[in-house]
Amino acid sequence: MIIGRKTEEEVPNDFIRLLYNRGLIYSLNCFFIGKGQVGKSTAVFYLGNRLKQIERGISKWEAKWDEWDWKKFTVTESTKFVDLWDEYDNEIISLEEVAETMYYLDWTNLMSRVFSSTSATQGMKKNTCFLITPYFSDLVKNAKGKLDFAGLFHNRDDESMTVKLIPKYSRTNFKTFKPELKPIKQITFQYSKRFLKEANKYTDWLKQYKSDVRNKNRMLVRGYNPDKPISKKNIPPYMKKIMEQ
Repeated sequence: MIIGRKTEEEVPNDFIRLLYNRGLIYSLNCFFIGKGQVGKSTAVFYLGNRLKQIERGISKWEAKWDEWDWKKFTVTESTKFVDLWDEYDNEIISLEEVAETMYYLDWTNLMSRVFSSTSATQGMKKNTCFLITPYFSDLVKNAKGKLDFAGLFHNRDDESMTVKLIPKYSRTNFKTFKPELKPIKQITFQYSKRFLKEANKYTDWLKQYKSDVRNKNRMLVRGYNPDKPISKKNIPPYMKKIMEQ
């Protein structure tokens, strides 16, 4: 028996209970997808905080919705993700995509680097990783053996403050010995006004964060790395224009 496992009475939501109980045993990789503005990031904010609340014995009614340190554990770059993964144990890390600047092959290569890190220490770290993906079918097809859960967010309703999730979990088919995705019953997340007030801080920060990353990527494409000292080879585009006049 695994110490700390939660029962259905303690955590009625099947998906959250599975996430929490499996996270007591090994690290988790969870893929999430949904159309733009459907509420993926808000839902990840909800899940990250709920898992921390359950761990600390905090009910939803007592929650402040700041239990998960989202600024520290939300990234858009694989190198930063791997650094967090290597440095921390028993944490929740969200790897957000930058759809406007990332092509399919870029994302596939990024996932390869992420999975090579997570798989190497799968049984030790006990981190839960949420991967917000811009593409789904091919990625999931190629990564079934390295992910634990996948979920599609849909039907966001601002009036009722709800969003729906179709979750699936990965398991091995013992006839073919290949991984396959099995369904978990659909979930409707019901948000409170107090929760959304805190979640908006996260999504507003995330918009600015992604914008900063996009600007940096544009600079890199033009041959300038703002994280390195200015030199003859590393010059901002506007300085190049001045020097050429």
